[in-house]
Amino acid sequence: MQISDIEFTLLRDFLLKETGIDIPESKRYLFSTRMSDLLEKERCKSFSDFFLVLTKGSSHLIRATIETMTTHESSFFRDPQHFQLLMDTILPAAALRKDRQRLRIAPRIRILSAGCSFGQEPYTIAICVNRWLSAQSNWSAQDVSITAIDISTRALERAKLGVFTDLELGQSITDADKERFFIKQKGQWTITPTLRNQIEFKCINLTRPWNDLGKFDVIFCRNVIIYFAPDQKTQVLSQLRDALDPDGALFLGSMESMYGTNIDFVHKVIGQSSYYEAPPIQTLNGDLSWKF
Repeated sequence: MQISDIEFTLLRDFLLKETGIDIPESKRYLFSTRMSDLLEKERCKSFSDFFLVLTKGSSHLIRATIETMTTHESSFFRDPQHFQLLMDTILPAAALRKDRQRLRIAPRIRILSAGCSFGQEPYTIAICVNRWLSAQSNWSAQDVSITAIDISTRALERAKLGVFTDLELGQSITDADKERFFIKQKGQWTITPTLRNQIEFKCINLTRPWNDLGKFDVIFCRNVIIYFAPDQKTQVLSQLRDALDPDGALFLGSMESMYGTNIDFVHKVIGQSSYYEAPPIQTLNGDLSWKF
């Protein structure tokens, strides 16, 4: 079904308001290709009819539209240099900071996977954490928490199942990791309960307030903000900044940057990889202040 200029503008603006996702003119075909079944199910003869039904406030239809138009593309160890940096640099640095706090508070490293899709990224993070923990004497799995969030309830339900095909598993999972973290069942690979239980999945819209999740030492938000309009991108990055502990690390996708946002991060480059660091807190005249 074809979509007119007016229909495209109305639906694009609606999706932008609800999710922050901006569908450019060059990808208007996504409405036609992805929403045809939804229009048929709602017995709408045009996108105009569908928009009228949508704006009546039906929560299930709004959710169905978001589910239909949300892109879910991920893989295990996508951009592997990020995960190597996590194990070699980020986790040791976080552990050192937490060790200094042991006398005051119980140390815990908190990691966030934002826009987790079907779960490959948070499960990859969990695998890396367990690899790192195997060489630690005073840190255990109970000392590291992983939270995974996504706007799509459908994606989250599948992520919680932790079941993947050979194709989805890809070539990046070693035989040792398969044996340790996966169970082969009926031609598919299922995440072990132990690894799955290390991750808490939550349905969160990044463009809405979500500071109740607390502070994190590491945040992965890769290949997410690239879909947002400029003002939404700045808003999301600002919330990510607020959610990051001093000296914490933020990973963005390889095609994403802070350009044009003027948000307080320090860009760190190590080898072939990079991340953004929250500036540390320093004491000025006895008061705690952000270092700018």
